[in-house]
Amino acid sequence: MVRTIGFLFCCLLSTALLAEETIYRCRDAQGELSFSDYPCPKGSKTEGTHGISNPPAPKAADTAGITPLCGTEGAWTITRSGFGEAFRAELPEAQRSALEAALGGLEDGASGEVRWRKSQRGDLHLCTRSKRNKPVETVAAVDGAVVMFRNGVGQYLNDPRTPEGLTERCSTLVTSCYQPPDTSIDSCVHLAPVCNTTPAWDQLEPCCPQLCKDRFARRRADGEEALPAFLATLHEPPGCIGTR
Repeated sequence: MVRTIGFLFCCLLSTALLAEETIYRCRDAQGELSFSDYPCPKGSKTEGTHGISNPPAPKAADTAGITPLCGTEGAWTITRSGFGEAFRAELPEAQRSALEAALGGLEDGASGEVRWRKSQRGDLHLCTRSKRNKPVETVAAVDGAVVMFRNGVGQYLNDPRTPEGLTERCSTLVTSCYQPPDTSIDSCVHLAPVCNTTPAWDQLEPCCPQLCKDRFARRRADGEEALPAFLATLHEPPGCIGTR
C-alpha cells in the first residue's frame, strides 16, 4: 500500500515541479508571432522569453496550520537514508506513512540532499531542490497529510479528508497494532477509536467507523480468519467507509 501511494505521489510531485517553464516569443520570416516552450526554430527571431507556470492551486484552508520553514534558520542536513527505523518508530502511524510517501515522491522530482526540520506541531518539513534547481518544500504532517510548497503556495499531494484517506488510516491503525502473541487483529479492531465526525473521513486522528467494526465482527462470527476478514471489510464492496 505504501509503495503504491509513494508511486502516486512521485507522479504528482513530478508533474507539479514541471509546471513552471520558459516560454519563447518567436517571429518568423513572414512576421507571424508564435509562442513555444522550445527555443525559436532556425529562421525565426526570438523577441523575448519569460517564465510562466500553471496557476498554482489555491492554498487549501486545511493547510493553514502548515507554513513553510525551509527558508528559515536551523534546518539539519541529512541524506534520504537518514530517517532510520528508530526515528520512524517514534512517529505517529499516519505521519510515518506520510513520510514514506513524501520520500518516494522526491526521488524523481528532486536532487541532492534533503534538509529537514520539525515544526512546533511536529510536522516534518523536507527541503530539496528540483531538477531545475528550484526550492521545493514537502511536508509530512502529523495527521498524515502530505503538502508541497512551491513559490510559497501550499497544495496537498494527498487529501486526507477522503474515504480513501480514512481507509488507509483505519487499516494502518489496526495492522500496526497487531503484534502477536501480545495483540491480535480482533483486539486491535476492538481497541481502535471510533470515528466521531460526519462524514467519518473528516476526522484526521486515526480511527475506524463503527460500521467497519460491526461488519468485521459479523465476518468473524461466520468463521472467517481475522486478517482476511478485516481487509475484506475495508476493501470489498459494499465498503464500510462509504463514498462522497
